Amino acid sequence: DVAHGGTLTVKAGGTLTVGRAVNNAGVMEGLAGPAIDHGPGALAVTNSGTLRGSGALAVDLGGGDDSLTLGTGSILVGDAEGGPGDDLLRLRGRGTQDGDAFLGFERLEVTGGDQALTGDLVLATLDGPGTARVTGGRLRVNGTLTAPGGVKVTVPGILGGTGEVVAMVDHMGTIAPGNSVGTIKVTGDVTFAPGSVLEIEADATGIDRLEVMGDVRIDPAAALDLTIAPGLPDLQGATIAEATGTIDAPFQRVNSAGVAGLVVVELVDGNKLALSVLTPSLVNVAAQGVVESGFAFQRAVVDEQRAPRTAPDSRLWARGIADFVERDGGGANPASRQDITGVAFGGDTPVLSDGLRLGLAGGYLTNDAEATDGSGASAEVDSLQGLAYGTYDFDLLGDGTQLFFGLQGGHQDQDTRRTLFAGDAPTTARGDTSGYLLGGYFGVGREIPIDANWAVRPAGQLSYLHQVQDGYRDSEGLAVDDLTLDTLRLGPRVELLGHYVDADGVVFRPRGTLGWTEQLSFDDRRVRVTLPTGAGGDLALEDGDEGYLTVGFGLDVIFRPGLRAYVGFDGAYGAAQTRSGAFAGISIDLP
Repeated sequence: DVAHGGTLTVKAGGTLTVGRAVNNAGVMEGLAGPAIDHGPGALAVTNSGTLRGSGALAVDLGGGDDSLTLGTGSILVGDAEGGPGDDLLRLRGRGTQDGDAFLGFERLEVTGGDQALTGDLVLATLDGPGTARVTGGRLRVNGTLTAPGGVKVTVPGILGGTGEVVAMVDHMGTIAPGNSVGTIKVTGDVTFAPGSVLEIEADATGIDRLEVMGDVRIDPAAALDLTIAPGLPDLQGATIAEATGTIDAPFQRVNSAGVAGLVVVELVDGNKLALSVLTPSLVNVAAQGVVESGFAFQRAVVDEQRAPRTAPDSRLWARGIADFVERDGGGANPASRQDITGVAFGGDTPVLSDGLRLGLAGGYLTNDAEATDGSGASAEVDSLQGLAYGTYDFDLLGDGTQLFFGLQGGHQDQDTRRTLFAGDAPTTARGDTSGYLLGGYFGVGREIPIDANWAVRPAGQLSYLHQVQDGYRDSEGLAVDDLTLDTLRLGPRVELLGHYVDADGVVFRPRGTLGWTEQLSFDDRRVRVTLPTGAGGDLALEDGDEGYLTVGFGLDVIFRPGLRAYVGFDGAYGAAQTRSGAFAGISIDLP
């Protein structure tokens, strides 16, 4: 035994006689030949230090059934010759071994750790079986491993790397192509036994792949384990295994814990396994864009119809809208943002002397919605909307009580985009669809004076939207079924209203708002998608139930009776989303 830190040097003309085993954790050096030069008989060498020869060989095991075990920290300065007999190369611990440095070994065993194999290791069959076994740890074949007697992988062993295995592979453990993401090639048949695993990883650089020059047999109890990097675009038809012969069946068991979306594994043309992972990013972004556009228009009309009036006459009004919405995502749902801009306009008139006013409003909004999780999903929602609204002033709850209501309808067009991988460079898939919305709202509030300049106006409101998006098929053949959304928002708020007149008779009306909104969804929150091959399933939409605080402030300026201009801000802040909005507009009374 040579302990760690120790040195044993065999000088020219010197000899070292050992029994059946050599354990080296230090430095063994041969100045006139190999560090270990063994004759006939079995010898077991275990090395975690340095074996240095003065010529081409660092170790010559000589005749006999010998073994060379290399562990963490092992260094060979020179080649290792097995010689006659059935010789075993055993790897354990961590390290990188040059296959070209091992000559005349009939067997390879990997029993633990993480070992990388470079170069070309050819296992001999003259005195032994020419086999390799991975019974524990990981063997990364980054060069070529030739094992005429076959390779067997057993639990918990892992076979991976980016090189080539020239052998029949009898697999009961795990095959994990690549060192992170990469391709491993097998020249020979591969059999996935019950309990065996093919481990596939995908990230922004690509996806793992198993290439087989032969046939592949997959037992129904074998499993496919998937690891997909967060924010990765859709995978659609990406090849994860391909054979020059046949693949008898796809994997029946797929372990995709932590993978958001729909996972489909298909056998294509009898010799290829194709993986599709469709994330919910696109359908969620599109659904959120539809909902927020509808409610943005509704908010604009409600705010206008409840604005202070300068006279009981008919009036016309118009306002610009700009909302910025951010959603945090979570679970299977993507983080996203929306930029909503547009215009709303309308007019209303008194129809009865006892306080009823009715009006009509229209508007156009565009919403640029996109996932911010790196998936490349986005949707542009363009909507034309209309709304019939009314207010009714009465004194059931006291002077200043007002009932407000509206019925809404509209048409929406969507242009969708998603980024997908098919195993090569990213591709952008485009789609377009349209839909309609119906909705309405109902609320009641009362203005309560505080003094000559200030008043408070508590109110409650219930709003509803029913929206239908037609199904479509995008440019890469993915079909998305009809999507129906039913959303209810309700909650209280209180407004603080001011009233000031300057020396020129200009009226300033500042206002601030604080409230709470609960959102409830009544649909099944799922949509069916179908691949070009006909396979498919359901994608889950984000849970639409949430609550958030609403705040706002604004300033109305009445320059003369009948002419009003205003600006303001409103926002919503909750665990799932934040919304910041700005608006500006003008109204004109018509005598």
